[in-house]
Amino acid sequence: MKNHFNGTEALDDRSSPIQQSDLEEDGIEVQSLRPWGVGLDVHKLFIQVSVIVKKGNSYFEYRKEFKTTWDDVCNAKEWVISTIETQSDPKVTINDSEPFRYCLESTAQYHEIVIRAWQGEPELINPLLAGATLRKTDTIDAQKLARMSLSGVWRAYYVPSDDIRELRALIAERSNYGTMATRTSNRINSMLLRFGITVGREGSVTKSSRVRGIVEGLIEDDFDEADGPVAGMDMEEDGESDFGISLCPDGLPESVKELIREEYDLYDSYIAMHDTFQQKVVDKVRSLKWETRDSALEGDEMLHLLETVPGVGTVTGCIWLANIITPRRFPNAKACSAYCGLDPSVQISAKHVTGRKMRKGNKDLHSSLTLAAGNLINRHSEAIGQWGYRLYLQTGRWKKAVNAVARRLAMSMYQVQLRGEAFSYDKYNIVRRTKVIDISIEDLVVLKPEFNRYIRILKENGIETTAQLVAAYEEFTLTKMKGLGKKFYSLVQDFIDNQKDYKARYDEIAKKDTDKKVR
Repeated sequence: MKNHFNGTEALDDRSSPIQQSDLEEDGIEVQSLRPWGVGLDVHKLFIQVSVIVKKGNSYFEYRKEFKTTWDDVCNAKEWVISTIETQSDPKVTINDSEPFRYCLESTAQYHEIVIRAWQGEPELINPLLAGATLRKTDTIDAQKLARMSLSGVWRAYYVPSDDIRELRALIAERSNYGTMATRTSNRINSMLLRFGITVGREGSVTKSSRVRGIVEGLIEDDFDEADGPVAGMDMEEDGESDFGISLCPDGLPESVKELIREEYDLYDSYIAMHDTFQQKVVDKVRSLKWETRDSALEGDEMLHLLETVPGVGTVTGCIWLANIITPRRFPNAKACSAYCGLDPSVQISAKHVTGRKMRKGNKDLHSSLTLAAGNLINRHSEAIGQWGYRLYLQTGRWKKAVNAVARRLAMSMYQVQLRGEAFSYDKYNIVRRTKVIDISIEDLVVLKPEFNRYIRILKENGIETTAQLVAAYEEFTLTKMKGLGKKFYSLVQDFIDNQKDYKARYDEIAKKDTDKKVR
């Protein structure tokens, strides 16, 4: 393959026929090559552009580098369109019927200037999904992205409006001040620990008014050692203060007291800024209109509807709207939950489920929803929280239970926004129903001997068939039965996941028994 700088043949014209026995004889179209593709490797100071166009039966690549000033980025677009229209054979014209597409990686915020200047239909992808190459240079990266653009492997990126960009900036600033406040609180506690003051074990040195009062007493200027480690507090002989907390009697050096005072001032200022930006976020959300499936609702109404979902508050609702924007972006609730990093991908080999992998998805949504889910499970006052709590008891895996509840929250919020209706348990199936072969548990032992040790326990609790067993498993009532551990639950999950194999084995055994009776 040639690889020169200008107008070089970049792709071999090879085809890879689909070989799969269960496809129709004529095959099915899964992907078609586009007549051209554009890839960009974006950096702080420059962008490397690769354009691949079709000439006859071959594909040729054109490369050029541009600076990241506004004029240069606009010139880059003009060069790309000119190259496509003048070098393609058959001729191509960029217009409404042939939209301007290009593929680039999400690199910090450097890609934003390209999307704003070029408009069109960008295909923005995570750098981890672009794939590794044996050699890595800027030109190779740009060519790789141009090939992806040529094949149309990625969907067009949903370009947010300036209002959404502003809302996201406000949320980021709110989060930033919250993070700085947390770091300040940790620094205060760290300084106290250096001098043997373990008051932080009683609660946060900033959020707990009781604990903060004790620390502020320690750093008072009128501290008197005779009064004990907290000014104005009488100390008992055993070293306990009036607060009932045993503290190191050595006190703190003056310079450290001054540092802690400054840290408290910083913390208070960070919290004030955090609250200010939080109010700005809420005000911005309420000032916008938000799309449903068929119409749009005012921000106040949409936020109120989202807050009807269990565990979802104002902040979670704002973060949801800032990142989801519109439910029309997604074909279904499952795709939306995958965007939130809450849809496990099933790994299948030889028709068996070999594992599950959770993709990361949107960081802010994932964090916000899992936090809400954890609170629901801890309280387990709502039906979804109770479901998650039973799942945790049954599996012994907290993270699995949190992710499962968070996924249900994501799908619920999607449906609420899509329909423009408040959440209702009447429209929500909290327990799934899996269809399995309904046989006696004695027959199940024949198919899977490992179940034999659990037969007595199941029968004592009134479970006689596999349908009853699976129903109890999915309703989490098995947790009340003593003697069933993780090994048993994994066996039940294997039975559910591999129904085809169990049914085939059962039919085979039943056929052999029938043949014996006939003889």
